[in-house]
Amino acid sequence: MLFDAYAEESLNGIGHVVQDIEQVAKYTEGLRTRLSELFTSTHSRFGVSFTVPPEGYFQLEGHFGLIRANLLYANEGSGTFGRVVLRKHTLDEQGREAWPEIWAFRILKDGDVWVSDKGPVLYNEWSTPSEHKFVAARRLVESIVLSAMKPR
Repeated sequence: MLFDAYAEESLNGIGHVVQDIEQVAKYTEGLRTRLSELFTSTHSRFGVSFTVPPEGYFQLEGHFGLIRANLLYANEGSGTFGRVVLRKHTLDEQGREAWPEIWAFRILKDGDVWVSDKGPVLYNEWSTPSEHKFVAARRLVESIVLSAMKPR
């Protein structure tokens, strides 16, 4: 496989990776707290238990099985971001345990929370007032539940 050279803007975008990751980590921690509160308040509606395991970003368990979310840091030239990847516990065709990816969303270093890998922007962790963050994050909760409902 052959690889291309990186554009100058991509190389300039990694100048402060440690600071960028620290900033994204603050935003993702606030989002995880908000998600926990929303899943707790909607338990009777969705029947999903939300926990924070020692390893991983969060975990859901309910009628649709077990879902684990992991936080990964990345950079695609436009800056550092956190990518929350959801994986569903299942069995493969040979009956072996598997954790296929079922969905992902992003938190950018400027605080934007994307409702998928490609957007749109749901709200901004830094500048959106708290009461509006909870309303906006409900769409994210519903998207997570819908992803968990996928058969595989």
